[in-house]
Amino acid sequence: MKLTLNKKKHWLFSAFFIVFCATSLQLVAQTTLAEWTFNYGHDQAGTGPYTYTPNATARAAADGLDISVNSGDVFYPNSADGTLSDYEMSMVPNVAGQIKNVFQGTTTYHNSARMQGVVTSSDFTNSTNHANYFQFSFPTTGYKEIKLDLSYTTQNVETDILDVYYSVDGGTSWASAGQVSGNCCWWTLKTAQLSIVAKNKSNVLVRLIGVQDGGTTGNYFYIDSFKVTGTSTTLPTDTASTINWVFNLGTAGQTATYTEASYYKPDNVTAGSNYSYFGTRTGSNPTVTYTSFKNETGATTPAGANINNLIGFEFTPVTGLDFVPTSISFDCQRFGTGSGLIDIYWKSSDGTSTLIKTNVKPARDGDVTSEAADTNKFTMDVSGLAIPALGGKTTLEIYIHGLGAGKDVGLANISIAGKLNGTIADVAQYTVSTAASPTAGGAIISDNPATVDDGTVVNLTANANFGYEFVEWQDDLGATVSTHNPFQITVTDNVSYTAIFNQLTTYALDVVVEGGANDYMVAISPAGNMVNGSRMYVEGTNVTLTASGNPILNFSNWGTGETNNELIVTLDSNKSVTASYNAAEYVVGWDFYDDVVTVDFSSNVVNDATSLVLRDAAGATSGGLNFSKLSGNSWYGKHCRINWKQLADKFYYQIKINAADYTDISVQAAMLTSYSGYATQKCEYSIDGTNFTEIGTYNTSTVNTWVNGLFTLPTDANNQAEVYIRWIPDYTSSVLGSGNDGTSISEIYVYGTESVFNDGMAPVLTSSVPANNATGASATGKVVLNFDERVKIVENTTATLNGKQLTPVVFGKSISFNYSGLDYNTTYSFDLAGNVISDLTDNTLTDVISISFTTLDKPTVTKRAYDFIVGVDGDFAAALAAADAAKNSGNRFYVFFPNGDYDLGTTTGDATQQTFISLPNISFIGQSTEGVSLYNNPTQAQEGIDKTPTINFTSSANNIYMQDLTLLNKMDYRLGIPEKRAVALRHQGDKNIFKNVRLLSNQDTYFTGAGRTYWENGEIHGTVDYIFGDGDIFFNDCLMYMENRASGGGGIVTAAATSSNWGYVFSNCTIGGDAQQNGIFNLGRPWNNAPKVVYINTTMNILPTSGAWGDPMNVVPFRFAEYNSLTSSGIEVDLSQRRTDYTKDATSVTLDPTLDESEAAQYTIENVLGGGDTWQPTLFTEQASGPVLSKSGSSLNWDDSNYVLGWAVFKDDVFVDFVITNSYDITGNTIGVYTVRAANAMGGLGASSNQVDISLGIKENNLIGVKVYPNPVLNNEVFVSIPTVSVNTTMSLFGLDGRLIMKVNIKSNKTLINMSGIPSGVYLLKVDSEKGSQVSKIIKN
Repeated sequence: MKLTLNKKKHWLFSAFFIVFCATSLQLVAQTTLAEWTFNYGHDQAGTGPYTYTPNATARAAADGLDISVNSGDVFYPNSADGTLSDYEMSMVPNVAGQIKNVFQGTTTYHNSARMQGVVTSSDFTNSTNHANYFQFSFPTTGYKEIKLDLSYTTQNVETDILDVYYSVDGGTSWASAGQVSGNCCWWTLKTAQLSIVAKNKSNVLVRLIGVQDGGTTGNYFYIDSFKVTGTSTTLPTDTASTINWVFNLGTAGQTATYTEASYYKPDNVTAGSNYSYFGTRTGSNPTVTYTSFKNETGATTPAGANINNLIGFEFTPVTGLDFVPTSISFDCQRFGTGSGLIDIYWKSSDGTSTLIKTNVKPARDGDVTSEAADTNKFTMDVSGLAIPALGGKTTLEIYIHGLGAGKDVGLANISIAGKLNGTIADVAQYTVSTAASPTAGGAIISDNPATVDDGTVVNLTANANFGYEFVEWQDDLGATVSTHNPFQITVTDNVSYTAIFNQLTTYALDVVVEGGANDYMVAISPAGNMVNGSRMYVEGTNVTLTASGNPILNFSNWGTGETNNELIVTLDSNKSVTASYNAAEYVVGWDFYDDVVTVDFSSNVVNDATSLVLRDAAGATSGGLNFSKLSGNSWYGKHCRINWKQLADKFYYQIKINAADYTDISVQAAMLTSYSGYATQKCEYSIDGTNFTEIGTYNTSTVNTWVNGLFTLPTDANNQAEVYIRWIPDYTSSVLGSGNDGTSISEIYVYGTESVFNDGMAPVLTSSVPANNATGASATGKVVLNFDERVKIVENTTATLNGKQLTPVVFGKSISFNYSGLDYNTTYSFDLAGNVISDLTDNTLTDVISISFTTLDKPTVTKRAYDFIVGVDGDFAAALAAADAAKNSGNRFYVFFPNGDYDLGTTTGDATQQTFISLPNISFIGQSTEGVSLYNNPTQAQEGIDKTPTINFTSSANNIYMQDLTLLNKMDYRLGIPEKRAVALRHQGDKNIFKNVRLLSNQDTYFTGAGRTYWENGEIHGTVDYIFGDGDIFFNDCLMYMENRASGGGGIVTAAATSSNWGYVFSNCTIGGDAQQNGIFNLGRPWNNAPKVVYINTTMNILPTSGAWGDPMNVVPFRFAEYNSLTSSGIEVDLSQRRTDYTKDATSVTLDPTLDESEAAQYTIENVLGGGDTWQPTLFTEQASGPVLSKSGSSLNWDDSNYVLGWAVFKDDVFVDFVITNSYDITGNTIGVYTVRAANAMGGLGASSNQVDISLGIKENNLIGVKVYPNPVLNNEVFVSIPTVSVNTTMSLFGLDGRLIMKVNIKSNKTLINMSGIPSGVYLLKVDSEKGSQVSKIIKN
């Protein structure tokens, strides 16, 4: 065997070389199984055919020991591994065969088996063509890599050949081992080595067929020696073996190298969905080329061993061998980030998972401190761990977690050393062939290589390309074998499967953005597939377009006339949609969408190249850190640029603009300090680039909190060709922290008024949206007035819309008036007084502006069934998989939970039982809040806000709707032990709604993200900080429940870390709880950013401390306040002792703990949650009315509705079906009480219908002695007499159609029923008690 080694630049190579040379070379040495040499005489046995055994008599010239070989004679070898008689040679010559001393005179040239005769070349895989051959028969049990060594010659004809064929199945099938060419001289010998595939066989047949190949005289074939060798399949005990992935190509598909590759099946590397291959990266210390993995989730990857964090290095010993690792090593590096940790596990083939190491911190590239303190190369001896020695697929699991959005970590030189034991099994192998039809339809992925062992379970997955859908699997005969995808097979033969795809109709969507806005300001979901430059969708896809604005660009309308920021487009043809924007009076702007430092917006080409520069006083520049939207990063809620130079280097931000055409210049920006920086930042301007004047300051002393500033430049900056603006620290202010400068800047907009010509004419209204007398106007949107020139409006002017006041927003040539919540199909009149609008040279429009328009009809709801019913269609994991498969349809996905307990922790949870959901537009609907429980049960050792959430909706999980269910974290809930952090719900998305949802945990129950969220009629239970985090969260009519603390101390409701405008708003809510908490809990305490919490119209069934607000954790609060807090008896709570003063470190603040009536009035759902897209969550929580149920024959019937998704049918309060027609067939059912509930557009179920008891079809009975009199009814009165009454005795009156008319508890032996409001007819009275049920007929004439 030829040994080739590549040099490695570290000590491991030396160790590897020593091990290899000491152990591996012996592994591949060939063992002689048998050898025939013919150099000795033979002992003959038998009566014919004979057996010949070599003896000790050496052959010599003319010794008379030649043997004429007859048919059936067998010759044993000179030596053999095992029993000699298991190995045989025979000859089947066309003419004659001999064992012959080949000599001339007294010179012996060789001793050989000679065969005389020839056969012509033919297809020797067919044994009927075999003739004129030597045959060798031998076992290879316990051996592999079988080789044949032969010494031979022919009778003077070089073109004669020996064709070598072999069989491992007793001669049924034959395969070629190759051929050896003849010789010119019979007295000289040639040698050859051939390999055959005959591992571990009980018997192998080899035939050397003498073939005449063109010559006419050569007809002798000589075999001087024939040797069979093999490598043992039984390895020496604890055979050392090493698996290495260099892993330096940056792409998928990289494979390992082995000390002995024949001991392993093909290997594989998998990457979890949170990461993508990001090419190669070269680290600086050491200089290593890494394959890098980038976080593509748009949020920090979840903590711990989450399956989506996994980079798995898979390998599989061949069948019969077991492997146990002794050491593991790999190189790792973080690039451009302080985040990112690695957990390492060993996953055995039996599913056993062994922890190797947690929270390994890769060194940060180029960071001397990190490279000294953190890990560049992970190396660990694992021989002491309890890892089982097993065969089968084994995985080194590397979980990269806690990595910031858009950041990447590199891995290289993954090496696993270990021990192999066992005997390589003789297992048949088969090929699994796959194809796609049509080829363009998709691709097939297998979880195994193409060639597998007999009995291997293979999963085939058909992934449809865009524009196709999977239909079925067919075999090689075209027969359908399955419609399941993935498709699982157990391989017992060579098989071939074709995935059949169906081509779908597709359409193009073209979105045009006008008015100076950038294309990315219109979000498109789903994004579609770009095909030849066109954005394509499958027919029927619903695409949501969401237009966003900023301080300089205001969305006006869609080309279709709608003014709501959100537009849903159904792709039933090729479509083009225009989004129109209006621009304010501005010069330049940066919204930090991408990493480019030049302007994102410019109103004049002269400023198109303007850049935001990070520089020092000497003019040296630096790039800083980019937290752009495109990168997926945000910094405390904003996209920005971070300084990140050493604080001592004194770098600052600066821009230079051309303002030659502008006056009235002002500049807006937001600034923040994190890690380190100065307590005060100055905004300065200059017209020469040297002499700067301060125009404003930012107080950035509260770290990690954005501060907005809007400053006006003096008039000497007007019409200047060069105006410099810089944001520079006040170096006399306090220094916060040390090291890298964390000063950040965001949302930079420079305003200015372009030169104006006074034409003496008032502005002219050129158009409006909606147009006058328009129909189909948006119920939520805006009135947009467009003029022929730039305009302004008198300060504090309002317009009216059917009497409601609207506030104007001026953008260049347009004025917008936002409105929301209009009634459908209603005519509205917009009115704006005259003499309030003028152009920029004060020419005033005197006319009144009046516009009449009619809103659109109420949108109907398309009927559709729930997409997935958990427990009926599969478990929750299957539900999420189905939602993922449907995500590109643009449709909402509906998941329904019938009453029951659902263990998410073990079904979809990670190592700490946390379930991550990243899909948007999903409704999670329960049958009832009390009856549906989704839970997990992490251990207290796993506690933590990033590890324990029962459900964690990531930042991409927007437009989530959840109703009528409970989320429970069981970790320590109500166990009477000290509480630790156990989150029931975490969400990081936007525009999420929770109605009738209950959250149960103790500490840190509910972790909120930076988006907008609406709660209605919910319950949140906890002890400490049980509502905490960021975002604008509106709690409407919810219960905050203070659980008692095992420690006996007081609890805390909120711990806000607000980076947005409103924070936590509790409106018309109730605070209840355990009496132990009365008077000792707090309403909240500040956590991070600029905490904002208000309680409005709160009923306090238990009271907080008199101060009500706790000490700061990291920052002082921005606003903690109450309005109209009441006790349980309706008495106003005394707020005079509420806390007003807060201090954290060097920062102190005094706050008013109360809101006045006008302040409280600002905290509306519309203001808090409306945002730039005028979101109205209450439109989605409106419940459908309960249907009125009747029975006709075997059918339940109710009225249809165009405004419901469908109807859920229940029997005895157990879910039985969801239907989209207004009837239900109950054929075959004879007992039971049916009810029906309608689902609204979000899937939430409304009130129950009346009950229909189908068992009332039975005859009257007298089982419990009930008497009804007078009957027929007299004077609208009837009495019901019951001999025995208990607490649970009830009386129900039904119509003959099954409708329930009344139901009451019976409290006495004689009860009067007043029938005055009931029409004449026949009715059934059903009395239920512990003794049974009785049905009686009542007649009213």
